[in-house]
Amino acid sequence: MKNQVLVSIALIVLFNTVLSINCLAQEDASSLDKDKTLDVVTWNLEWFGAPIRSSATYSYDKQLTDVSSTILSLDADVYALQEVVNDRVNGFYLQELVNKLNEEAGTEKYVGFASDRYSFSFNEPSTSYPSQCVCYILNTQSVSLIEQFPLFDDIYESSRTQTIEGYNGYAPSFWSSGRLPYFLKAIVSVNGKNQIINFVNIHAKCCSDSEDRRENDGDFLLNTLVTDYGNDNIIVLGDYNDDTNTPGPYDNWYADDHLNFMEVAGAEIDHISISNELYDENEALINNNYVGDVTISDHDPVMIRLKIDDVKTAQTITLEDVEDQIVGSTVTLSATNSSDLPVEYIVLKGNVTVDGNQVTFNTGGEVLLQAIQTGNDTYSPAFSNVVPVTINKYEQTIEFDAISDKKLSDSPFELVATSSLGFDVSFEVIEGNVSIEGNVVTLEDAGNVTIRAYHNGDDQYESAEAFQSFYVEDKSGIEDEYAKQVKIYPNPGNHKVTIDMPDASVKQIDIYNITGDKVYSMEAYSSANVYVDHLSNGLYFIQITSGNITISKKLQVKH
Repeated sequence: MKNQVLVSIALIVLFNTVLSINCLAQEDASSLDKDKTLDVVTWNLEWFGAPIRSSATYSYDKQLTDVSSTILSLDADVYALQEVVNDRVNGFYLQELVNKLNEEAGTEKYVGFASDRYSFSFNEPSTSYPSQCVCYILNTQSVSLIEQFPLFDDIYESSRTQTIEGYNGYAPSFWSSGRLPYFLKAIVSVNGKNQIINFVNIHAKCCSDSEDRRENDGDFLLNTLVTDYGNDNIIVLGDYNDDTNTPGPYDNWYADDHLNFMEVAGAEIDHISISNELYDENEALINNNYVGDVTISDHDPVMIRLKIDDVKTAQTITLEDVEDQIVGSTVTLSATNSSDLPVEYIVLKGNVTVDGNQVTFNTGGEVLLQAIQTGNDTYSPAFSNVVPVTINKYEQTIEFDAISDKKLSDSPFELVATSSLGFDVSFEVIEGNVSIEGNVVTLEDAGNVTIRAYHNGDDQYESAEAFQSFYVEDKSGIEDEYAKQVKIYPNPGNHKVTIDMPDASVKQIDIYNITGDKVYSMEAYSSANVYVDHLSNGLYFIQITSGNITISKKLQVKH
């Protein structure tokens, strides 16, 4: 598409007297400060988080920088985004974008919400085709969440869904096989006036050969909104993947005499439509503006600005601060409301369970809490200040037993380390020529060795680590000469193995398996016969000690 941001400011000509719309003087949006209007943006970010698939750049850093810069320059209240990669295999890139916005803003101003339903989301995520999620970013200074969920989640389970009542299309392909419309209900606060608005973020099926699918999906959504939300303020926005001209797949949205919906902003295939309730209760503004030179996506951002109308009495809510907590703790929230109406507690960020005014913190990290009241016939809806809470993880320590210096001829040995929380401990070589399998170390060359014992932790537990170092000494010339005189045959062996040694003094013979366990032990003089019938196939180490000399030889058992 064009390399420009379309900032479309709605021009609504109120011409149908059936609507009983009050004629209000229209204002030029360019003359109004941002805090005087509700600004809503839709933008398809074109594979944000998977730049290798983007036509704009192969660099994620450029995606993050350019997208965040554009979002901040638009300075809107609600952003409906499409094509954001957000899954456990490919990465959660929405939160990275939100973090970048807050970093640039210098405060926790923005929160994000991502739908967990995308095309074929009923299958395991795949690197071959990352998720294309629909998401929201909210400015917490002017918008508060009430609820959010993917529409039709209860009727479309997977591509095995064969029938959907009232749907005229092919059920297995419903909304791009699971990329369901994403519903978000919010309280918006503009210039001292508050309203509840429902947003529906859509990403319709692409391409010229899918017009019937767009029509069937769109009609099903329209019928649902008219039936279930017929008296509510609704904004339907996103990538329609088609124009809204007649004839077209969205004809039924705008053709009815009573005008359930009207498109108020659009750029080729990206559009914003509002329900007739917003005609009655809000005054739209004139003046369309274009801001250019956006090249990070093949879609243009589209924005509307609305003036909120509200004649009810305002209410003021204050949520008390919460001290830092530990994972698993439960606290009682407390909020005051000027109207004395009961409040509801909302989680804007974090893994938290809410039960009335009791909240339990399930994982570590930052949590954002808020109190809301949705209003009644007398009072407008309202939301409180945002309260941040830091949730600390459980701490753990690693106890790592010291390791004595070794000789290169020594057999494999076991590392011993424990977590204070009882977790399994892993090991890695930081320095030196050794190999580790599980907790067993095999010496490969002389020199200094440092080994790290660690547990990576998770959402509830902190990571922990400990280190031990030791030195591996090379064999002396005497040991080397002695080792050359020791003969082991047959090798590989399957029954009797003979060990010939250079002198008649008493010697200790120990055999170890690859994990360092001693499996055989005996004393011998110049020769010894070892029966290996009871040993499993594999590699073993024969350690021979004669006085101050210790050498190690390899034995392969093969039955």
